[in-house]
Amino acid sequence: TLIAERHPDLRTRHALAASVKWFFPSITTTVIGQYRFYTDTWELHAHTPEVRVIKDVGDWITLGARYRYHHQDAASFFATTYPSSDPMMAPYVSDDTKLSAFDGHLIGGRVEIAGGAVGAGGRLEQARLELVGEYVIQHNRFGNGVVSYVALVLPFEY
Repeated sequence: TLIAERHPDLRTRHALAASVKWFFPSITTTVIGQYRFYTDTWELHAHTPEVRVIKDVGDWITLGARYRYHHQDAASFFATTYPSSDPMMAPYVSDDTKLSAFDGHLIGGRVEIAGGAVGAGGRLEQARLELVGEYVIQHNRFGNGVVSYVALVLPFEY
C-alpha cells in the first residue's frame, strides 16, 4: 500500500564552510581546497570536501579540474519500508533518496577560452567560451550521471 510522505513541520538547517586558496605564480596555477559540513534538525549530517586545480595556459586559456567527495547519513525517520502506515506507529514517513544515507564522488574538468585566443578584439577579447564536463558517482537510487555544458560568457558594463 502506498502512503503519502509525512515530514516534520519544521526543519532548521545549518551549514559551515571553509576554503583555502593557493596561487603558484611560477606555474600560473591555483589550488583550492574546500570543506562543507551540513546538519539539520532531522538529524541529517553531511561532509563535503573538495579540491580544484586551475591552470592558466597563456593569457587566453584556462584549464580546470575538480574532485568532490560527499558523505551523508540518513534523516532520523528515513526508511525504504515502514512496518505500519499508522501515524501513531510511524509519525514521519519518507523514502526520499535525498534523505537517505549515501556517499558520492564528482570528477570534473573544464576549459575556458577567451576571445583574445582567436584574435577577437574590443569587448569580445574578454568574452569566454566555457566547456565543462563532470562525472557524478552516487551510491544511492539515483545512480551515476554525467553533467556537461557549453557556455558563452559576454562581458558588459553597467
